[in-house]
Amino acid sequence: MFIQLFKLCRRITPTGKTPLEDFTTESFVGLLNLYPQESELRKEFIEFLGLPEGDDYHIESQREYTKCRIDIVVESAKKNILCFIESKVESKENKAKSDKEKSQLEKYCELLNNLKSKSKDKKLNLRLRYLTKYHEPKDKLEQQLKGDLSEIEFKTKRWFEVADFLTAYESNQLVNNTKSNYLIKDFLTFLKSKNMSKDLKFSNEDFQIMESMSNTAKILNNHLDRVDKDFYNVVGKRTIQKDSIEKLAKFNRWAYYVPNIVEDKKASDFKYGFYFDDDKSRIYMGVYIEKESIKYLEIEQLESISSAKEFEFELRKDGDKIHGLAIKLERDITDLREDEEGPDKIQDWFKASFKEFHKFFQETNTSHNIGWKIKELTEKK
Repeated sequence: MFIQLFKLCRRITPTGKTPLEDFTTESFVGLLNLYPQESELRKEFIEFLGLPEGDDYHIESQREYTKCRIDIVVESAKKNILCFIESKVESKENKAKSDKEKSQLEKYCELLNNLKSKSKDKKLNLRLRYLTKYHEPKDKLEQQLKGDLSEIEFKTKRWFEVADFLTAYESNQLVNNTKSNYLIKDFLTFLKSKNMSKDLKFSNEDFQIMESMSNTAKILNNHLDRVDKDFYNVVGKRTIQKDSIEKLAKFNRWAYYVPNIVEDKKASDFKYGFYFDDDKSRIYMGVYIEKESIKYLEIEQLESISSAKEFEFELRKDGDKIHGLAIKLERDITDLREDEEGPDKIQDWFKASFKEFHKFFQETNTSHNIGWKIKELTEKK
C-alpha cells in the first residue's frame, strides 16, 4: 500500500515527484499514532529513542514554530520530556552559510533552550534526535552538547534501525500469538524498497547481481562513451567526472558530467547518463545550478524559454527549502528492453539532445548573458 500511495503522490504533484522524506516521516508517525499511547509498539518506539519509560507520550509531525517546522515532536507531561526529531532520507542537514549563522540542528538546539526558558516547568528535559538514511556523523555537535552548560541530550539514529525495531516488534507479536499488523509489514516493505532497511544476508540472486555488476558498468560506460564526441562539441572538454557504484547506490544514477558549467565557485554541472527509478529507467541530460550561484537569478529567468523548447524546468528542494534548479531532458527507455535497435535509439536521443542544449546555451548566452562555458567560448583565441 505505501509503495502504491507513493507512486500515486508522484503522479499528482506538479513536478511528478513527492519528497520521499516527507512521505516516509508522515507515514511512520501515522503508523505509530494508530496505536494507543500505552501500547507495546509505542513503548518500544520510546525505548528506541532512548527516552524514559512512560505511557503518555504524544507524537506529532510537522509542528510549526516561529520560522521553524520540526519533523517529529515527542513529548510527555509526566516525564517532563520534549524531544525534537529531524528526519532525513536522501538529503543532509542544512549547513550554516557563514560562521555567524547556525546549522539546522544548532537552530533546533536554540529553539529547545528558548522553549525551556519560557516554560513554567523549569525541570523540562530536552532531547534532540537526528534520524537519517545514510551515515552522517555529528561529532562537533555532540561535543558541544556534552559541555557542562548544555541541557540537551543528542543522539543520531538511522532508518535501518527503525526497520529493525519494527521487525523485532512484529516477530514478538507472532511468538506471542498476537494478531499480526499488516500495515507494519507493508511499511517495512516500503522501507526496503527505498533501501532504508539493512539486510546483510546474501541471497543467490545477490551473488548473481554482483557477478553481473562489472558487465553492467561496462555497458553503461559504452553507451556514454559512444556519444562523448557530441558532449565535447557542446562543452569543448572530454568527460571530467564519472559516477561510481556509490552514486548508483545513493542516487540511482550513472552519469558523466563536467562541473562549473557557469563561471562560479558554487556548484553547477552539465551531465548526461542513466537514472533508474522504481517504476522506470530513463536517459537524462541536464544542467544543475545551486541557489547560491551568482548566476542563479539569471538562470531562474529562463523558465519560459526552457519550457518553450520542451525542456523540463525543476526547482530542487529539501522539504520547503529550495537549494537549486535543474533544466533537463529525459526519455523513458523501459520500452527499449530487448530491442535490437535500442542502442541506436539511445545514441540518437543523446545526439539530438546535445544539439538542443547547445542551441539553448548559445541563445541564452546572447539574450541573458549567462556565461555558459561551452565550446565556442572555451576555444576562443
